Order: sequence, then C-alpha cells, then structure tokens
Amino acid sequence: MLRASNLIPPNRKKIELRRILTWGSLTRLGDSILIKVTLSKTIQYGERVQTIPLAPSEDPLFCPIRALEDLARTVGHHNIKPKTPVFQIPTRNGWTPIQRSDFDAWVRSRLTGLDLDASLFTLHGFRRGGIIELTHAEPNKALCMEMSGHSSEAFQVYCTLPAARRLHISRRVNAGLSRESTNSSATSTSSSRAARL
Repeated sequence: MLRASNLIPPNRKKIELRRILTWGSLTRLGDSILIKVTLSKTIQYGERVQTIPLAPSEDPLFCPIRALEDLARTVGHHNIKPKTPVFQIPTRNGWTPIQRSDFDAWVRSRLTGLDLDASLFTLHGFRRGGIIELTHAEPNKALCMEMSGHSSEAFQVYCTLPAARRLHISRRVNAGLSRESTNSSATSTSSSRAARL
C-alpha cells in the first residue's frame, strides 16, 4: 500500500534516500518485517514515522517476506548497506536503482501478458486496491489510516468504492497468475527433459 514515491525514485538523477525504500528502512520482527517511512506526501518534515508491518503468506507466490529474502540473495548481501535502495536492476557496473518509468513499463507489460488493458491501470491504482482490501479486512478506520499513511478524511473515498468491479479484476489477475505459473512450470519441465536428452 506504499505510494510509488516511497518505493522507487522518479528518476536516477533525483534519489532521496530518506523517501524511497532502502534496506535500512526494513526491520526484521520474527517471521515478519516492519517498514519505516520517515518522508512522504503526508510526512514532509520528518515530524513522525509511519510503520507498516509485512506479514508472511503461506503462498510463496504472494509472500512479501520471501520476496525480499530472495531479492537480498539475488543482489548479494555484500552489496547491501542500510542506505542501499531495495529495488535495483543489474548493470555492467553493478546495481542501479529502478526508476519510475522503468517500473511502470514493466507493470504494463505484465498486465498485457495477463490479457488486461494496461491503459486502465496506474501504479496508484494498486495502492488504492490494497487500501480497499484493508478496509474490508479491518473495521477500525483509524488503524487503516495509519497503515496507509493518510492524515486526512480523504481516506473516506476508499471506504465507499463498490467491490464488484474490483472482485472481477481480482479474479482475472489471479487466473492469469495461475496460468502463467503453469506455463512457466511446463516450460521448465520441457527444458529439463531436453537437457537430459
């Protein structure tokens, strides 16, 4: 549910390490992870700290803890410092932060791969969807506002959006993910058989 501006920089020439997600803003708490946000749209002067707990999921495809652990292993623990951005891509000279346009293009390509019209989606739309799910799971609006980083009654708009359309899209995305997972497994199995031959 984080804003895109708190995940990745708008471009590589303007990187505010206090604003984006770095490895230093993650704290391990047992089987969970706590994200700390000290600069955002609603925290402009570091006057408070927003904390967002990430709980593990039994489904490895949707577990944020496992995803971060896999990412750390991919980047290499020796390349990770407290101020190192979490989301990076490999280059000839090492690793460099992902910028907003690159991430947006990647998300759109994945949506197209799921037979969805990518023009109907925005990165902020995923945040909105996450917040709507939160309001359905947690009746305490004050807690929801804290989790989503809202400081005004603008949060109320998330509580009044109809669920029918969201449910339809959710089912299509889940079906696409399952189909893609099956196709990947089949490709992997075929490659393994070919290698043995």
